[in-house]
Amino acid sequence: MKDRPDLQVNNFGIEVTRAIDKKDAEQCKLDSKVLSCETYKGANEYINNLKHPEKYRSKPIQIPSSDKFSLKRGGGYDDKKPITLIVNAVNDKSKKFCTYPNHMGFLRRGLYVFDDELRPCLQYFDVNLIVKATNDSVFDVVFVHQLHKLIVVERGKISIQELDKIDIINIKCEVKRISGSPDYSVYCERAKLYAEEKVRTAEVRRR
Repeated sequence: MKDRPDLQVNNFGIEVTRAIDKKDAEQCKLDSKVLSCETYKGANEYINNLKHPEKYRSKPIQIPSSDKFSLKRGGGYDDKKPITLIVNAVNDKSKKFCTYPNHMGFLRRGLYVFDDELRPCLQYFDVNLIVKATNDSVFDVVFVHQLHKLIVVERGKISIQELDKIDIINIKCEVKRISGSPDYSVYCERAKLYAEEKVRTAEVRRR
C-alpha cells in the first residue's frame, strides 16, 4: 500500500519493514526466485538466464542422491552494521509515513522492524541510537523484532522481552540440517556463540 501505513488498527497506524540494506534486499528477492525452482538443474538455468548472472552472489548446491538443492548465500550480511540498518529503517520509514495523505489522522504511529538474521553479538546491545532515532521520528513506538527478543522503544520508555521460550535458533539449525544446507555448520557456530554469550551475561548479572 503506497498511500497509507501497512497496518491500521483504529487510529493506530503501523509501518512494517526489515533491517536490511538495498543490495541485500535485492539478493533476497533473487534468492526467493531461485528457491522456487524445483530442481538443481532448473535453479542453474534460472540463474544463467538472469540479465547479469555473474553478479548473482548465491550458489545452488545439489543435495547428494537427489535432484533437489539448497542455496548457499554469497556475500552474506554484515554483522557489524545491524544497529545502523535499524536506525536507517526508522529514519526512512518516518519520512515515508509523513507522505501519506492521512498521516495526521492517526492518534498513534508505530513502526515494526524485523531484524531476522541470527546475530549473537546483538543479544545485549546499546539501544541509545534506536531511542534517539525514535525520538527524532514521527513514531510514538518502534518495535524491533529479533530472533530471540522483542525490543519496544517508546518515548522515554524501553522494554525488552526475551523470546527464548520458542527456541527459534535451534529450530533454524535443525531445518538447515534436514535440508542438507551447506551453511548448516555456520548456523550451529552462531547458535553456540549466542548461547555462550547468554551464559556469560547471566553470570555477570548474578555477580
